Amino acid sequence: FWLLLTGDIPTEEQVRGLSADWASRAELPSHVDAMLNNFPSHLHPMAQFSAAMAALNSESKFAKAYSEGVHKSKYWDTSFEDSMDLIAKLPVVAATIYNNLYREGAAPC
Repeated sequence: FWLLLTGDIPTEEQVRGLSADWASRAELPSHVDAMLNNFPSHLHPMAQFSAAMAALNSESKFAKAYSEGVHKSKYWDTSFEDSMDLIAKLPVVAATIYNNLYREGAAPC
C-alpha cells in the first residue's frame, strides 16, 4: 500500500505507524455491526459485504464535506480519509461475515 501511494518502500517505523492508524479506524459503527449480525444465514457473503460497504456511507467524511459545499480542491482530503477508513474496516467486515456464516454453530449458506 505504502509503495503504491508514495513510490517508496516503507521503513519499519512507517509500517508500524500505518498499521496503528488502521487499527485505530477499524471499529465498525454499531448499526453496521448489528446489520451484519442480523442478516439471514442464506444471504450470500458478497451481498452482505456490499451492503456493509454501502452502510458505511453514513460515516463518510467526503459525503459530509460535499453536502456542506467543500471546494473541489479539498476533495482529496476527505476522499483519502474515507479510503483509509474503508481499508481499516474491510477486514473486520469480512471476518464478521465469515464468523456469522462458517463458524461452529452457524447455519450453512
